[in-house]
Amino acid sequence: MSTPSRSAPLKKLIWGLKQVWEAVTTDPLATPLSIFFGSRIALYILVLFFVGFFPGESEGKPNFIEAFSQWDGAWYLSIATDGYRWPGSLDIQSNVAFFPLYPLLGRMVGWLVADARWSLFIVSNVSFAFYLYFLYKLTCHDLDQPSASRTVLYVAIFPLSFIFSCLYSESTSFAFTIAAFYYARVGKWHLAIPLAVLTTLTRLAGLVILVPLAYEYLRQRGLRPQALLLGIIPTGIAGFAIYMWVLTGNPLSFLLTHKAWYRTPGPPWKPLIMGLERLTWPLGQYVTAIAIVDFANIVLFLGLTLLVFKHLPAAYWLYCIPILLLSLSTTIDPTKAPPTGSIPRSLMALFPCFMVLGKMGRNRYLDQALRATFAILLGIISIYFFSHFWVV
Repeated sequence: MSTPSRSAPLKKLIWGLKQVWEAVTTDPLATPLSIFFGSRIALYILVLFFVGFFPGESEGKPNFIEAFSQWDGAWYLSIATDGYRWPGSLDIQSNVAFFPLYPLLGRMVGWLVADARWSLFIVSNVSFAFYLYFLYKLTCHDLDQPSASRTVLYVAIFPLSFIFSCLYSESTSFAFTIAAFYYARVGKWHLAIPLAVLTTLTRLAGLVILVPLAYEYLRQRGLRPQALLLGIIPTGIAGFAIYMWVLTGNPLSFLLTHKAWYRTPGPPWKPLIMGLERLTWPLGQYVTAIAIVDFANIVLFLGLTLLVFKHLPAAYWLYCIPILLLSLSTTIDPTKAPPTGSIPRSLMALFPCFMVLGKMGRNRYLDQALRATFAILLGIISIYFFSHFWVV
């Protein structure tokens, strides 16, 4: 009777490692992963060695993880560690304004990583890697491989892309959105719909995914009873609203409490007008620089959205238009903060705009100009942000 070879487990391990190596060194993994690691390592080095060159509001230089935990990151951290806390009034800033899935994932990772900041940091960065992966696959599907490579590169070095590594929900929300969009485009609805539900649990804008997915389903399969499954998508927000109802007595408290941040609704052209006016206000170079960043981003994404109509299928502009309207529908009281604050961060959800840029980047002069401009601005803006200057 023969006995199993002692070398069999070792051979299986070697074979497994070989398979993993082949997977990460060939597309569709190789390109997005290499861009992810290259851009993030450069950002981490920037934080470690250059933060503190500009004097921030706090005394001393923040340590590495503190630099990534500022502003909204503190609210997500409070949810991950202590849950939601209702102060009893919509006029008081509280963490009920922030959606639950991102801090919940951080809490789950926290079972392995003791520090809540590090667990949320891991969730953000892993989510960003998935975002780049699915964006690469989607762009390959609807455009071509060279455009896909440029698209993920432009996203990774975009001047505000440091947000994807911070304790913010953007990277997680965008990862679920792009994955749902991709599986919808290739007809894998058993994956697209659950991912879309998760999208609505990360940010209010996640609900927008319902519009292009409904269009794609009808285009691919026509009007049939199974289309009713798309009605599951808003259950993420619905579940959060029910929880808010129990906690605060108002199912829309997560939305209404934004007035505590001095936000007011308005027509979508109002941020453009206020942003343009802000450029001429004599309030110092720092405030002017923020105004320039905000206004330039709004104009850039508006222009690229127009090109989405020309270069991409209808599902893409059906996604872009609601995102634009939602992002531009509120402004901040200009006596309290920059009126267009946080709008550029919301507009970064417009992944079709980056796909258009990726296609346009086949012109090597434009490609080189975008790479140089994005990288330089990313370095400068990141140093300010991590030095505790409010940027976006």
